[in-house]
Amino acid sequence: MSAFARRLETLHATRPVTVLGAAVIDVIADAYALPWRGCDIELKQQGVNIGGCALNIAIALKRLGIAAQNALPVGHGVWADIIRNAMAKQDLHSAVDNAEGDNGWCLALVEPDGERTFMSFSGVENQWQQRWLDGLSIPAGSLISLSGYQLASPSGELLTAWLENLQDVTLFIDFGPRIADIPDPLMARIMACKPIVSLNRQEAELAAALSHPCTEVFFSVLAIFCVNASE
Repeated sequence: MSAFARRLETLHATRPVTVLGAAVIDVIADAYALPWRGCDIELKQQGVNIGGCALNIAIALKRLGIAAQNALPVGHGVWADIIRNAMAKQDLHSAVDNAEGDNGWCLALVEPDGERTFMSFSGVENQWQQRWLDGLSIPAGSLISLSGYQLASPSGELLTAWLENLQDVTLFIDFGPRIADIPDPLMARIMACKPIVSLNRQEAELAAALSHPCTEVFFSVLAIFCVNASE
């Protein structure tokens, strides 16, 4: 066993952790090219997986033995039943269960070079309600993980207002490709919460092109990341 693997076995949470976001179904298919208007292309299905940014984080934390409060809305329907059963098999449970409606799903098209393109259908994971948030226990000093998918959804205003009222917490936001869909005023409020952000190259380019006041904050974060990555 490597030294890194041994260190992983000793990991434990020193602060309360809440993972807030989505559990959805991913239908993955190979595509020789992306469809163009009016076409009908043949796809080859790779599989049907349980996914979602928040669920992936929850699974990773579980495997590392790190306790977390998982706030992943699970509703009622074909997709929700699959998700609930899959989570139960991994001993994962959501603090937001029995939501009204089904969970969402997405079709992921994988091109020959490995690039993935997503077409998403939202469900209860983007229909947040105040009572769900009120039911969460967020002690001082908590770490809270969120996704840009929820912040860019119609629930973005509700979630941001909730974040603004929390005391002594650290936010980690994986904005994802929906970063450009978050309205400027809302993005400014989100960044005023001083989150730690995760961006890939494409998302960083989108952030740099945004014309809202928090653009310079993104540049500062990216500069720090680039310096650390080069050391």
